[in-house]
Order: sequence, then structure tokens, then C-alpha cells
Amino acid sequence: MKIIFLILTLLMSIYSYAQSDWFWQNPLPQGNTLSSVHFLNDNTGWAVGEAGTILKTNDGGVNWSFKSIGQWNFLNSVYFVNQNTGWAVGWSHFWLDEKYEASKPKEGEGGIIYKTTDGGTNWILQYSTFDTEFSSVYFADASTGWAVGWGTILKTTDGGENWGPQAGGTGLELNSVYFTDNDTGWIVGRDFEDGIILKTTDGGINWTTSSTEYHLKSVYFSDDSTGWAVGFGAILKTTDGGSNWVTQYNVNRWLHSVNFSDSNIGCVVGGWGEILTTTDGGLNWTSHTGVAEYDLYSVYLTQNNTGMAVGLLGKIFKTIDGGTNWVSQLNSFTENNLFEVFFTDNNTGWAVGGNGTIFKTPNGGKNWFSQSSGTEVSLNSVYFANSITGWTVGADGTILKTTDGGIIWFPQISGTVASLSSVFFYDSNIGWTVGSGGTILKTTDGGENWVQKTSGTGTGFFQIYFVDSDTGWIVGYDATILKTTDGGTTWISQYYGPGIGLFSVNFINSKTGWVVGSGILKTTDGVTQLPPPLVVRIIVPYCPTAQPLLLSVKLTEDKKYPCSYVWENQFVPPSVVFNIPDPTTQPVLLLIKFTENNPIPGP
Repeated sequence: MKIIFLILTLLMSIYSYAQSDWFWQNPLPQGNTLSSVHFLNDNTGWAVGEAGTILKTNDGGVNWSFKSIGQWNFLNSVYFVNQNTGWAVGWSHFWLDEKYEASKPKEGEGGIIYKTTDGGTNWILQYSTFDTEFSSVYFADASTGWAVGWGTILKTTDGGENWGPQAGGTGLELNSVYFTDNDTGWIVGRDFEDGIILKTTDGGINWTTSSTEYHLKSVYFSDDSTGWAVGFGAILKTTDGGSNWVTQYNVNRWLHSVNFSDSNIGCVVGGWGEILTTTDGGLNWTSHTGVAEYDLYSVYLTQNNTGMAVGLLGKIFKTIDGGTNWVSQLNSFTENNLFEVFFTDNNTGWAVGGNGTIFKTPNGGKNWFSQSSGTEVSLNSVYFANSITGWTVGADGTILKTTDGGIIWFPQISGTVASLSSVFFYDSNIGWTVGSGGTILKTTDGGENWVQKTSGTGTGFFQIYFVDSDTGWIVGYDATILKTTDGGTTWISQYYGPGIGLFSVNFINSKTGWVVGSGILKTTDGVTQLPPPLVVRIIVPYCPTAQPLLLSVKLTEDKKYPCSYVWENQFVPPSVVFNIPDPTTQPVLLLIKFTENNPIPGP
């Protein structure tokens, strides 16, 4: 038995804001989730979201320019005071700037505030902290603004050069801030049990607090007296500046954002594509179904009733009539998931996916054209031996072949109902496909006949790769790696370990190759018998805190093979998001015990 220590730490790295060498081809303008949208007028607006995404339009959403200010930046809110000056806030993985928190560890996760003075072409980090993750930003003018987050209210009076804390938010989840002038403003959110509403009439020096049964996400005021707040299950309205609130509408889902073009015409968006509109200040609300199927997180209406709503997977919808009708601004040639892409040269390629989807591009992906597969099953893999001869495989033993570049795809008899996950051809005649249940098929006549080969295992396979007509590898579930040196007649197990999936394999010659999945494996002799993986059982005490944090696991001892983590705490989901007490003060040390292939309880 061996004992190692695991240190659970907040892990962040700083990334350059420069544009990467990858750019979106589908959907357009992009597919990252958008959290906030803000417009200055009918034409000029911005939207922000995950992966540092910032979109800008100058023509009312007909065209959007895409920019990322760092893949580990998650932007929750954006606000502009004029064509040039704006702010975006959220959270990030980063190395903290010493001038803000010199006494704390430099590596971590926390809140960020960015500013632009050129309309969004360039963004500068103004503020960063470990203490919170910012959810909302609002500016009354170019100098005076507020940013709020978990337990935090910050104010600036110099355009963000300096940010100072204001009392009133301790222990509260603060989700949205709105001001009608430099003095009068509101913040909404929740505590552990109730929704909360904060109000100030002196620019935030003092805040009064009221509560509601509804957890709140967004607040908007059309003047000092009239405002709305939305959250889980309700739309609230006040006509006395927030002293009293009445429920206008109830729905069994999250409502994420509220905005009005005047005191009468307004819109609310929320979970499951919910869109609600009113033309009488909220006395009556109309639900618009069938517009969006995914969550919408933000909506903004201009005074001319032009509006935008944004949300999950980069969805953008536009209205020009105050929300009665909506049109998608996202240009996507398919809504189906795409599972594999294959190119025969710099220009010609194919992509396959769900519901029998096949697309071809003749110009490097600038345009994609649908091809008829004749099936509705999921197509998981595609391979072309040359520019006209190719195969695609998928569920229910499906194998399709084309000899004219995909104009016509015709079925081939596989002799199996297994789900086929990968196909590879050495030339126009010799090829293999693999899939569930340890299935291996081979053809030597271009697929006219497929012969099943013995794999020696019932595990599912993900991918197959050959360097010549004899030498190839298969990877799959349970860290399976199989190798053949006789064209697939016999297969030898090179690696096996329960609980770890290996998803892709590639070799540059018969000796040097890589496998990826729950880790990255490399071989330089093509035959190395790798050791079995270790399975670690982690005992994590349940420590309820106000806010879940995303943590990473680091081993203090270098291991040369993958490790599977078996979470013992019922409160820990597979995404490894769990609660720990005050992680900013010190790391949490956990003593872990394990043995090879046989996890045992920890201390």
C-alpha cells in the first residue's frame, strides 16, 4: 500500500488576450455561451460570455465581430456609456496582479474588471481579486460606476482607475446592479434562504435591505419610482422606488434578465428559452414559445423597441417590435452535433454527426454543403482514401460509402448491429472499423465484404489507427490499447486499467505514438507494456458554504501513469465542483490511500 497527499487548490493561469489561430466556422459569429448584452442604440451593441468572448455589432446584429480576451476569462456583464468607453466583468483563472492583493497567493481564481476606451478593440484589466466573482457592472456616467459579486460591492469615481469597497453586501449573492443617477440605485440577489433587494440614495454610502421569497437575478428601473426584478419563479414590480414590491407573474423556472424600452414596453428572458413581453408595464405578460429552446441569460431593448436576447451556445435573437417577434442572428448550417471531420487536402473536407448529418466543404470550411446520407442514425466517424472515395460509420452497424465525393452515399453490409465509432482505410481497398462490444471489422475489397475479427475483449472501442497495412492500434474504454502487426488478424493487449477511457490514438511511425483520454500516453518503441493505472478513492468532507468553487486536484508525487478519481462524498458531482471552507486562506490537505487496481477507503 502506498500513501500520497492530495492538495486541493484553486488553479488559475494567466493567458494572453491576443487572438488565437483558431476561428469559428460554425456557428457564426461563434458558439460560446453569452451572458450579457448591451446596446447604445438600434445599431451599436456588445455581447460577452465564456472563454473571454466579446462580440460587437455596428449594424443591428446583421454582422458581429468576434474577440476573445482570454480563454479562462468568463464574462458575466457588459456596460457601455458611449461608443468608446465600456466595462466587462466576470471571473477568471489567473495570476493575480501584485498591486491588488500582494499579501495573498498569486495563483488563484476570482473576479476581474476590464475596460475599453476604443469601442472594444482593446481591453485592459483594471481590477482583479480573489475575494469574489463579479456578476454585474453599471455606470451612471463615464466616471461613476459599480461592480457587484458575491459579498462585494465596489464603486469607482474615476472611470475604474481605482475601485473601493462599499458596505452592505457581506454574505450575500449579489447578481445585478442598476442606478437611475449617481445617487439612487438598487442591487438584487439572495442570501441562504430569501431573495434580497438593496437600495441606496447616497451613491452607495448606505444601503437599506428588504427581502422577498424569490431569489433574484436581475433588476431594472425606468425612473426613480418604477422598477422590476426577476428571479426564480416570478416577476416583481415596484412603483414607490422599491419600498413595496408586488408579484406580477409566476413561472416555474429561472428568469435571468429584465429590460424595458420605456415604462410600458418590456421583456424578460430565462430558462428553457423563456421569453415574456409586456406592453402595459407588466399588468399583462405574454409568453413567446418556440423562439428559443435553450436558456437565455440577457435581454436589452432600445427606445425604438429594437432588442437583442442572448444565451446558451452563443444564441442571439433580435426583435424590432418590442419582443412580439424574434429572429435568430446566429448563422448555423446545422443544429446537430458533429463528431468527426476529415480533410483530403487544404480545401476539401467532410464532417459527420447526429441524425445522419454529412457536410462537405470545397473551400477550407468557408462554406459547408449538406449531403444526403439516407439515414437518421448518428454517424460517428468519416475517412476518405482519396478525394472521391470515402466511408462513414455510425450507430446500428451503419457503414456508408461514396465513390463520387459524397454526391451519393450508399450502404454497405457490416454484419453487426454494434455502434461503430471509428473507421480507417490504408488505401481504397484495405480498411477497418471498430465500435461497441469489442467489435472489429476488416475489409480488403473497399467494403464489399466486411469480416469480423476477434478482439479478445468486450470493451467498447473509440478509435483505430494504422501506420501501414499490417501495424495498427485500437483504443477504448478501461484504458484499453490493442496492437496488431498482421493487419488485424490478431490483437495484443498493451494496456488495461478499469475506469479510464482512452479516446484517440495517432502514430507518426511504427514506434512513436500518442494516446489521449484521462491523460496523455506516449510510446517510443510501439510495444511498451505500460503499468496498470492507479485508482484513487478520495474522501471529501461535506462543508456547505455559500458558494461552490471549481477546484483542481494535484498529486504531490509524480506518477508516470494515469489515475482515476473515485469520489466518495455524495455531494461531489462528476464535474468535481464541491464546497470547501474559505479556500483563499490556505489549501485543503487530504490524506489519500490507494492500491493498484483495488481502491480502499481513505482515512
